[in-house]
Amino acid sequence: MSASWLKKLITSVIGIVLIAISGGGQIAGASSNPGVMASYYGGTLNLAESWGGAAVCAVTATGTFCFSSQANYVSWLANTTALTEAGLSPNLNCSSALELFSGTKYTGTELSIFDEAVWINLSTYGFGDETKSYKVGACQASMASAANGGGTIYPGPMTAGTDAPSMESGWADRIESAYVL
Repeated sequence: MSASWLKKLITSVIGIVLIAISGGGQIAGASSNPGVMASYYGGTLNLAESWGGAAVCAVTATGTFCFSSQANYVSWLANTTALTEAGLSPNLNCSSALELFSGTKYTGTELSIFDEAVWINLSTYGFGDETKSYKVGACQASMASAANGGGTIYPGPMTAGTDAPSMESGWADRIESAYVL
């Protein structure tokens, strides 16, 4: 065996070990979670990577829209409601969203889910294992500890109009998916 060949073999083995330790050969900066692209003041955000300066994001059947403040979100809601009533945008069966908050007592960032009859995987919105409080809108909802409604269903109140300033014991930062009926 030549010294050159042995050096190449050792270098290859070290490379394979480093790839195995790092979790596979992902390209630097590549994300295994593609995330959801959200509209944010004329641009887009990949929510799985960062919310940027967004404080509230709304998930609808036609897209996801983010806002830097609660006031801007409320203004958008008022405008969207007017458009819906005029028949210029898709009708929502639920007049208000399931609102998830990253802080207790309805504080922190907020993910509002209007999209109905589909499990929303929160990690694609950068909100997996983040929920600490919630408000159920005009339609009953459900939350689960795993993607696509898997795992355990959240045992707290989820009927229309209910809310919780904090999660049931052991459930803070454990919600992975949500569903609006």
